[in-house]
Amino acid sequence: MTRAAGTGTALVTGASRGLGAVIARRLAADGHRVAVNYRASAEGARGVVADIRAAGGTAEAFAADVTEENTVRTSSRTSPTASAPSRPSSSTPPDPSRSRTRRR
Repeated sequence: MTRAAGTGTALVTGASRGLGAVIARRLAADGHRVAVNYRASAEGARGVVADIRAAGGTAEAFAADVTEENTVRTSSRTSPTASAPSRPSSSTPPDPSRSRTRRR
């Protein structure tokens, strides 16, 4: 595993399965610390973290419903890998119909 110079922590939402898991593993392989976010699949998130650590990377899993702003704020402060944030990554685009912010 090659550590990229000056990298921080990548927060990957939906990282317990599918494309999010692939993105989390790739970011770790590129040398980023990874915060593996999941909403319901703790087992899947633990598996992704185990894969990353087995390959020599650094990762932690944490549960948060990213559609709830307060949950995200709290989680980002308490995640063990949250000390140096880098660009966010998401396995799914935001759904505007679920937004709690009203547009004028």
